[in-house]
Amino acid sequence: MTAILHQRLLPAWLEAKLATPPVAGGGIHSWLFSCACRLLQWRASDQILQILVDAAVRCSRPVPHREIVDAVNNARNNWRPESGGTRVIQSLQKLPEPARVKPWPKTDWCAVEAISKSGHTIADLSAASPGSICQTSREVVGMLWYDDPLLCLAKSHPADAITLRRSEWLKHSIDRFGLIVPSAMMARKGKRQDGKPSKRCLDNTGPRSFLVVEFDFKASPRRADTPASSILADMAAESTPRTAPDLCAAILLHMLELRAPLVLAVHSGGKSIHGWFPTHGANDEALRPFFRRCVSLGADPATWIRWQLVRLPGGTRSDGTRQRILYINPARIHVE
Repeated sequence: MTAILHQRLLPAWLEAKLATPPVAGGGIHSWLFSCACRLLQWRASDQILQILVDAAVRCSRPVPHREIVDAVNNARNNWRPESGGTRVIQSLQKLPEPARVKPWPKTDWCAVEAISKSGHTIADLSAASPGSICQTSREVVGMLWYDDPLLCLAKSHPADAITLRRSEWLKHSIDRFGLIVPSAMMARKGKRQDGKPSKRCLDNTGPRSFLVVEFDFKASPRRADTPASSILADMAAESTPRTAPDLCAAILLHMLELRAPLVLAVHSGGKSIHGWFPTHGANDEALRPFFRRCVSLGADPATWIRWQLVRLPGGTRSDGTRQRILYINPARIHVE
């Protein structure tokens, strides 16, 4: 049945979409992903790749082969049936039941304590940065995404979220914003599972651009004998006292020693540090083991949610505190 399905002629509207790519700066990256998603109903992955290679010749800028491969991989791992003829296709195929996902692991406090004894600090993390750490939010956003995708930023709360093109954001100082979705958006608005419109939800969030990992350790005000309280108390008692952000930095340095592709480390302005890791088209199945390891070292599982807002590098908290960039490695951002 699949072979017959793949032999059908493409509909005229899809042929027209493939024949009319946007101009450079107008969303070629998003156009590739959109075309790949729609081609999934009609062709196998290898055929989709060849179709997009042929279509990309019409683009007004060179399109790296890797960018096309990423579009096909991302579409294959994020496509969901919508309506119309898609329902017929769904009825022709026996769809596999979704695999059961293991719960996130509990924090391995023995591992966290061992890393804390390294003595590393925020200063050590900054000293390890291959690139200058003086970039503004505007410079960093311009560096993190190529093309002109839709990006969602908020000042201090999800209700403040605004989605604009990268080129629109770069015309203004965005340092006054504090939050950003670390993946490009597919539309300015989407629909939640209950059908209500939303500025930020799964429906309008594109494939992962970056996997952001947040480490945040604090002593419990009610129980002084919690593992975090004990570790932080030992660090505070050192000859040169260290704090919770130093522990976060030590864990990111530990991950760097294990050759994790850290792109950014951002101090939240409070006790936490956000580490940004590029996905380079990897799907959730491939990324999950890495994120599970991060969670076992104390990372917050909430940032696994693709549309989760995280701290904007170089941005500003609602109280005026700057979210400092502690580490940046531009060479890790894009792989052609």
